Amino acid sequence: MIARRAVTTIALLFLSAMVWAADQKLDNFIVYGEGFAFSLKEPAGWVGDIRRASEFGANVILYPAKANLNAQAVPIVRVVVSSKADEDTAADLAHDMESYRSEFSEAKFKDIAVSHASYRTFAKLFYVPGKFYEYVTYVNPGADSSNLLSVSLNKQRTEATAAELSAYGQVIQSLQLLAPKNTSSHGSSRDKATSRP
Repeated sequence: MIARRAVTTIALLFLSAMVWAADQKLDNFIVYGEGFAFSLKEPAGWVGDIRRASEFGANVILYPAKANLNAQAVPIVRVVVSSKADEDTAADLAHDMESYRSEFSEAKFKDIAVSHASYRTFAKLFYVPGKFYEYVTYVNPGADSSNLLSVSLNKQRTEATAAELSAYGQVIQSLQLLAPKNTSSHGSSRDKATSRP
């Protein structure tokens, strides 16, 4: 009788754990490609997408879960990995600002406040009032890495809302560069948030 109760108790605990695990949102991404791998966390209410990322020149994009990606007003966070030549990330940002000025004579720039606990960040808002607003942050993992992460939030016609800027900041704060896989393919995987360090 005691053995039967023990088996029943163990079975109930196991089923409870399975139900709990099924309810957990798999919101951590590992994105990898030739010479890079990084993880990030989806903000609540947003989804990450590597399938359509290349349409936006990115390794991964994030957008509100119920949004129509083809609509112009949809905020899109793009994360791009690029190789860096040196540690002068501020000069890279200044160069990109000059490129915008040459393409959009009415372009304006404003400092924005974002941070990462372990990596240096360089951030600006690039915008043409009433046309577009692009929040740009370069995330430099340091001299030990040959990669630079670029995170941008793109909005058409209006500035980002407080909630959109919060999601953008959460993506930046969640970035972690990983040791790259030995692969020439690109992809992603999801882990449970609770299983990540």
